[in-house]
Amino acid sequence: MNKNSIRRIALAVLGLAFVAVATYVTLITTKVVSGVSLTAETPDHVVNLRVLDAGVGDAKAVVNDIIPYLKSDFEIRIVETAVFEVNNLTHSFVISHEKNRDNAIALAERLGLNPDEIIYKPLEYNNIQASATLVAGLDFDSLLSLTSYLED
Repeated sequence: MNKNSIRRIALAVLGLAFVAVATYVTLITTKVVSGVSLTAETPDHVVNLRVLDAGVGDAKAVVNDIIPYLKSDFEIRIVETAVFEVNNLTHSFVISHEKNRDNAIALAERLGLNPDEIIYKPLEYNNIQASATLVAGLDFDSLLSLTSYLED
């Protein structure tokens, strides 16, 4: 065997190795791409929600009460719980902080509130990026009971 035949054999082996590596990389890339292309379930509504107590007694309890009503198509991010400036308010309502009121309307409907009574009021310093506020009045527990009854 002379030097030329050794070079030819070495080049043939390198060529086959290159083809094998290229085929392997192509197969791995195909598997990764096909796995990533699966679609994820996303909620219909994403609401950064402030919950204000106006007579219920505890805004955090209101949060726990509303979550089961919103699980299927809402992603709720509670950004603040506090006491409303008016105490013993008889009627619960929703305040939208976005011009597009679709999320606030869906929230009100799901909780048994009248969507026509949604108030639009942007927050001046919206550091918490709230998109809506639920003001829970004295009627809130009865609204949830009625909503639960109507769904059954």
